[in-house]
Amino acid sequence: MKRLKIASHQLLSEVNPDVILEFTISGTKPDKAKRGWTISKDTPNYDYYYEWMNKHRSDTNMTYSECEQAVEELGKL
Repeated sequence: MKRLKIASHQLLSEVNPDVILEFTISGTKPDKAKRGWTISKDTPNYDYYYEWMNKHRSDTNMTYSECEQAVEELGKL
């Protein structure tokens, strides 16, 4: 499997490694406890991003664990 290159403000989802989560607060080191997480447009399977936008309307006011829970709810596409 090819390893994804991700930016320093991005993390692979632990629930679904096909999804990239990103911290949207610029100038701040990513912190899993803070709000500001969302799915990244860089996610290889764009269907995840599309479904996320339909369901969450680009909500960036989530903690990392809330994002992980939302990714789990999306399931496998």
